[in-house]
Amino acid sequence: MISELLKLILNPFVFSGLVLYILSTIVWLIALSKATLNFVFPFTALIFVLVMLSARIVFLEPIPTLRYFGILLICLGFLLSFIA
Repeated sequence: MISELLKLILNPFVFSGLVLYILSTIVWLIALSKATLNFVFPFTALIFVLVMLSARIVFLEPIPTLRYFGILLICLGFLLSFIA
């Protein structure tokens, strides 16, 4: 059982995912220590945009036209959060 768990954790995809998760947590804590939550939190909406665009670039996944509209709405909401 422990050897199977170790084999799973040492899988390059799982291991890199864990490392990226830890790094993102550290970056999030640093960002919160430097700025207020009101300023930092809207940046989390951009994660959806970055994931979709990186999936297009890295994995050549097609993005339906309607999703481009969704990306536009997310970006507009992000920009409006700093105006209000």
